[in-house]
Formats: sequence, structure tokens, C-alpha cells
Amino acid sequence: KAFKIRARARAKLKHWTEAHSDFQVGLKIDYDEATYEESKPVAEKMKEIQAVAAERRHRTDEAEAQRKLKEAKAAQVAAQEARAKEEHRRAQEAHEKQLAESKLARDPVFQLAKRQGFMTDFMGVKRGR
Repeated sequence: KAFKIRARARAKLKHWTEAHSDFQVGLKIDYDEATYEESKPVAEKMKEIQAVAAERRHRTDEAEAQRKLKEAKAAQVAAQEARAKEEHRRAQEAHEKQLAESKLARDPVFQLAKRQGFMTDFMGVKRGR
């Protein structure tokens, strides 16, 4: 009986979720037709509340999925740009190395040292055959 009274009070205060749960407990303990009829409008309100909550949850989940998809695409684009920059840097280094080698190959001192068998190492020490 206490649950039924509290459910009626909560229904008047428009606390629909609490009123619905109290009506359900009260009807489970002691079922009577009058209380069941009083609980019907509260149950309808509860269904509306649950539908709104489900819709809100669905929109939130959809927004979260869209955000994650957008982040994944942004990360993929960033990784692709990083790969392109790295490839460009490597190509630039290879080109510079090739230019340096061709410039060195045209140097008359280098050509003479190569013909005579003397080459310098990275410290400038001459090494022979």
C-alpha cells in the first residue's frame, strides 16, 4: 500500500520514472484494478520518456560514430601526407647525392687521384692501392 501511495504522490509531482517504478512494485505486491487504471497514464508517460531517451542515445551514438570516422579519415590523410613528405625528402637527398657525386667525378684532382690509385678517406688521409 505504501508503494501505491508514494506512486500517486510522485505522479502528481510529475516524477514519472519514480512513479512508474513504485506503481510496478505496488502492483506486483498487491494487484488491484483501480491502481492498475491509475498506472496506465504513468506507463504511457514512461514509454514517451524512454522513447525520447532512446532517440537521444541513438543520436549521440551516431554523432560519436561520425566523429570517430572523421578522426580516422584525418589520421589517414595525415599519415599519407607524412609518407609523401618522407618520399620527397628521400628523393631530394638522392638527387643531392647524385649531384655531389657527378660534381666530384668531374673534378680534375679527383680524377688524377683515382688514376694514380690515391683516394682520401673521410678524415683526409690518403690511402693507396
